[in-house]
Amino acid sequence: MKRSLKAALLLSATLCSIVSCKKDKTEPAVITPTMYIPTSDAPLAASLMEVNEPTTDLGMPVPNVWGVFLSSSLECRLSDTSDNLDYHLEHWQEAFFSGPDGTGYAFPNAVSINNIAINRWDNIYYSEGVWRIDQLNHWEVTANSDVPEVSANIQGSDPFYTGTIPEQVSLSQGLNFTFDRSKVVDADSGYVLIHNQGRVARSNTVNLRNSINATASIKPAQLSGMQNEYFSFNNKTFYGAVIEVVVVKDTIETFNDKQFVFAAQFEFARKITFK
Repeated sequence: MKRSLKAALLLSATLCSIVSCKKDKTEPAVITPTMYIPTSDAPLAASLMEVNEPTTDLGMPVPNVWGVFLSSSLECRLSDTSDNLDYHLEHWQEAFFSGPDGTGYAFPNAVSINNIAINRWDNIYYSEGVWRIDQLNHWEVTANSDVPEVSANIQGSDPFYTGTIPEQVSLSQGLNFTFDRSKVVDADSGYVLIHNQGRVARSNTVNLRNSINATASIKPAQLSGMQNEYFSFNNKTFYGAVIEVVVVKDTIETFNDKQFVFAAQFEFARKITFK
């Protein structure tokens, strides 16, 4: 599994609009990204998902979710200690399925994207290089007794954010990041991550479709013990920490009376310093 920046930050690794699908649809959902999904329990992962509610940013749990299909993109812009810019893009896709008794994970006979089989990695199915950016993509699951057949055509367009990302974060005050709604493109929700000292501080997830308050906050207590540090990536040395601003779009589709989430996320990684 490549995912080079994620590996450097000690991470494990969110829509695509549905063009055609076999069953009925529900409203788009705000979901928690897979990097926070426990590797031991898919139903617990599903319980972390939230559906948009008109009067609140908090959302409500989505019941009966039996799998997630995820396309992720990462744009990395990090300035090293010599002021050289490291810039690159990463793309990958993942899928996972809940166990038939509502616990653990299930594994269908096969999973493919655009008729190319993708490999299982631990409890997820993972792929790079077969997704067609801004084109039609096809997810296919070959059913068995645990997982139903899934066949969905997905337009491979990502959500995007063009707003300003902070260069400094106060350890004593934390971070209150307000998404500039005029800079949000085709996203349902968003959140912020700060990586430092082998740890990740995560903000609340905010509704970017109809919420008045689109402020993602990381409290000072979440940054406790963090400090500016030297770290290496792509044979370059950096100082500070890494912030990620993430925007997500997603929808829920039903197959054989079971709900599945189809999602895309775009992560924007930048270097910050603490003050």
